Amino acid sequence: MSSADTANTTPIATAFERMCRAVRGGNLDAFMEAIASYNGEPAQLVATVDGSGSTLVHLAAQYANPALLEMLVTMDPSLNIKALVNKPEQTAERNTPLHLAANPRVHDEPSALECVQLLLSKGANAKARNAAGDRPGDDSPFAKVRAVIRQQAAVSASDLAADEDASSDDE
Repeated sequence: MSSADTANTTPIATAFERMCRAVRGGNLDAFMEAIASYNGEPAQLVATVDGSGSTLVHLAAQYANPALLEMLVTMDPSLNIKALVNKPEQTAERNTPLHLAANPRVHDEPSALECVQLLLSKGANAKARNAAGDRPGDDSPFAKVRAVIRQQAAVSASDLAADEDASSDDE
């Protein structure tokens, strides 16, 4: 028997493909079913890229799904979360999950804001630039999202200045 469904010629979807569909559709139950059938390591799962160049973290951010996003970034304590939340898509746009969360496909400001706050709490770079030179939030349709990202970028800049001052005092 091949990997094709015997009732038709459609290939049976892999667990990863089912997870991608569940994330795009916001279906937590379908995601949980797919993850239960996944036999690989969490690090491999979150690093896997779909046909569009996105990881599951990118998709959860892009579709403003904070529950799935949190599940993905907390599924394994050994994961390098900061690298994960700052990874650009493997597309021409090179958006990070924060870029996508700030300007999601779903027009849902509270969910987008929750995703943005989660990503920032996990170390997402508020000043990262995509291929077009845009920072997360530059094109966000949501004022609260833009404000949170700008505030984080300002805090990051002041932390850097304080670190530079402290290192010059040590000399």
